[in-house]
Amino acid sequence: MKSILKNIRIKLISKRAIDDTPQSMDKFITGLKAADASPIDTMKILRKKLGIALREAKQITFSSSSWQHLE
Repeated sequence: MKSILKNIRIKLISKRAIDDTPQSMDKFITGLKAADASPIDTMKILRKKLGIALREAKQITFSSSSWQHLE
């Protein structure tokens, strides 16, 4: 049940509008992390949502305030 709720929260957040500003990206990624999305989940969502390469999605993810401590 917990993983179902997690997936629902992540899907809801992934539908939010974002633009290409660092603040918008950071807020979006922070929301995903708060919903228990992993860095891999975040990269997948960014790739699909923005139509970008994995390398760029990884760079955006690990540049965010939520995940920069892992880089």
